[in-house]
Amino acid sequence: MIVDTADACDLMIDVDLEGVRSTTLNAVNVGDSLNVVMDPAGLSAICSTLDGGVLGALSAFPGIAQLMSCLRRGERYLVSVTAKGAGHCHVVGGRLTR
Repeated sequence: MIVDTADACDLMIDVDLEGVRSTTLNAVNVGDSLNVVMDPAGLSAICSTLDGGVLGALSAFPGIAQLMSCLRRGERYLVSVTAKGAGHCHVVGGRLTR
């Protein structure tokens, strides 16, 4: 993850998802867009399909604490699936423009 020092919420996300849900993974394709949101408990950042299906979590990478802080402040992020395989999904994206 790359952070623009001029704006701590201008994050670039480039990461493998954790805890990928196979049912949702089977329904997405490379190039599909995913929302980055807080999980319902507010404890982690997750990627969900545009219709709300949870694909996996963003965790254990530099910048996760800042990402979660920005999500709590109302910033919105969108990523695209760049690679997928059995139990694996890689995403790249960043903050939606204001």
